Amino acid sequence: MYSGALGLVREGVDRGPPALLTSNGDVVEASVSKNPELFFGIRGAGANFGIITSATYKLCNAVNDEQVFTADVVYQESMKSAYFNVLKTYENTMPAQLAINTTINWNAESEQTQIIGTFVYSGPEAEALQVLAPFLELSPPVVRKSVVSYSQVPYVILFGMVAALSEPGNIHDIWSANVRQFSVKSFESAFEKYDAFYKVHPDGRMSVGIFESFSIQAVTASVQETSYPWRDSKGNLMFQMSWPGLGNQVEIPANDLARSLRDEFTATSGYPDLSVYVSYAHGDEKLRQIYDDNLPRLVALKKKWDPDNVFRYSNCLPTELSSEME
Repeated sequence: MYSGALGLVREGVDRGPPALLTSNGDVVEASVSKNPELFFGIRGAGANFGIITSATYKLCNAVNDEQVFTADVVYQESMKSAYFNVLKTYENTMPAQLAINTTINWNAESEQTQIIGTFVYSGPEAEALQVLAPFLELSPPVVRKSVVSYSQVPYVILFGMVAALSEPGNIHDIWSANVRQFSVKSFESAFEKYDAFYKVHPDGRMSVGIFESFSIQAVTASVQETSYPWRDSKGNLMFQMSWPGLGNQVEIPANDLARSLRDEFTATSGYPDLSVYVSYAHGDEKLRQIYDDNLPRLVALKKKWDPDNVFRYSNCLPTELSSEME
């Protein structure tokens, strides 16, 4: 939410070097001056090198006295093109204080597919309303606005949907892709495909399509300092497919939909290939699609610090490069 203004949290690990328990049982320090290559690696692929037992983060002063403006705005099917065209205008003009979350979901009350535009602005309400005027001028039927403390944001946005989607018992399968340009055509296609899916597969109606978009002003400032790539990404797609119970027949069409949408957005993303954040990877990606040009450097680190591949449970790095990773 604050990444446009403050950068990524991992960039804050710069005081009190992290202590890392390695595969041979040693505890080592990693910092700019001590084991700098390992320090580079753990900030982007840390699960591959050991267990961080301690770390000190540099904190920032509270932004706007911790007060955050939030709005959830509903757009009906007839408004989808207008909404996506307005969103497109923010592609290169996103203020550092603004985060936009676009959700395609099924409205159980109206029995229709809809868009929820969720807007979070770390500044005064009057300023936020001015920034968001193009979205509000579309005359959406439902607008929820509030000013809350930062800690309350997850509980109020999306009309409280985050809590509902987090209830235990359902299956969740997530597919993801980054984009550095917004394709209105791809967004419209995603809406139409989700709409068709919801109508044929009632058990899949908890599935959602989510597009997270943030300013990249502060994120691109530290591009060479950590192994976390895709700093020029303007947004991240998540196709969060969900259904009740193991063995449900909706699993196959749900994942077919997500996979096809991932391919479609990749083709219009502005990247030459699929690009995925390491923390959002589905598991079927090539390692280059996750780690980008840092892959050779990370593989060398893996060979040095975890040659027996003890830490292999999250987007595992190998100890040798091969063509299959490309």
